[in-house]
Amino acid sequence: MDEFDVHPLQNEWTFWIIQVKRVGAGVQYDIEPVITFATIEAFWNAFLQFPKLSGIKQGGIALFKAGIKPAWEDPGNLGGQAWAIYPEEFTQKDWQDVLVKIISGSFEQTLGDHAPGLCGFTAQKKQNGSLSTEIWFGPGVCEELTVQKAIGIKGKSPVLKPHPKIAQ
Repeated sequence: MDEFDVHPLQNEWTFWIIQVKRVGAGVQYDIEPVITFATIEAFWNAFLQFPKLSGIKQGGIALFKAGIKPAWEDPGNLGGQAWAIYPEEFTQKDWQDVLVKIISGSFEQTLGDHAPGLCGFTAQKKQNGSLSTEIWFGPGVCEELTVQKAIGIKGKSPVLKPHPKIAQ
């Protein structure tokens, strides 16, 4: 293998930083793209620059297909759904494993043809200090057990719930 060989991904992906600002009694989210990449090497170069999940004090990190912003207002997310993962023991290795499954295409392959398109994944510290992770999908319905199987966090049982905006 030549030292300049690269390993292209099926899709381009963008890492985003989510910053949370208090505005009066409410909260404002500033969501900014950091880097878009299309190879496994570029993914690792970007991923290794981010703080560990335990180091995030507020706000978060998102990984979405290029061209889709991690916001419900984005046309790529309209009519979609998000599944929240709430395992207390969600680790840095779990985060890394899920991201690799997503960018490699194995996550969508496990979901099969009957699942809506995968948009992205977020990890965000909430105001109470807890970590919230969400998998976002485009329009359609994705079954809970199918998502659990695709996540594949061994030895853990994440509780998956539809995002409140979808459940209404």
